[in-house]
Amino acid sequence: MSDCDLIIEAVFENREIKAKCTQQSEVVISNTAVYASNTSTLPITGLAKASTRPNQFIGLHFFLASRQDAAG
Repeated sequence: MSDCDLIIEAVFENREIKAKCTQQSEVVISNTAVYASNTSTLPITGLAKASTRPNQFIGLHFFLASRQDAAG
């Protein structure tokens, strides 16, 4: 992960688990990498408190689009 420009974390929606993942990841990623947390329920400003570089910590939200049937 040390040569990645963007890290996307997508662990379970639990503040403690996300904080641990952030802290463990920041040890091995580059100083210029952007760290993105995939969340839909937790405020990103709160999650960024676990980061040593909150100015490079962003929120990212993935979602599943609804299925579109040809007959529908």
